[in-house]
Amino acid sequence: MEADSKERLGSEVSEDEIPLEDRNAFKAHSEYLARRHYQQRTAWRQIVTWVNSKITLYNVTFGLYILDWWEVLLVNTVGALILCFLLYHLCLLIITTITTVASLLS
Repeated sequence: MEADSKERLGSEVSEDEIPLEDRNAFKAHSEYLARRHYQQRTAWRQIVTWVNSKITLYNVTFGLYILDWWEVLLVNTVGALILCFLLYHLCLLIITTITTVASLLS
C-alpha cells in the first residue's frame, strides 16, 4: 500500500486508500485548524469592532459626524498639533524639573 510519495503528489487519492488512523488524525488536525482560524478571526473582529465603536464615540462626542470630510480633517489636524505642542512642553517641563532637582541635591 505504500507508494512513492512523489508519485502520489499529483494524483488524487480516494478515502479508502488512506488508513483509518491517518484519516482520523487528518480530520482532528483539520478541525483544530478550523477552530484556531475562527478564534483568530473572532479576536480580530472584536478588536476592529472596539476601534470602530471608539471612532464613532469620538465623532458623536465632538459633533464631527455632521461635518464634511475636509472639515473633519482640519479639526483632527488642529487637534493633533495642539496635542504635539502640549506633549513637547510637558517633556521640557519634566526635563527642567529633573535638572533643577539634580542641581539642588548635588
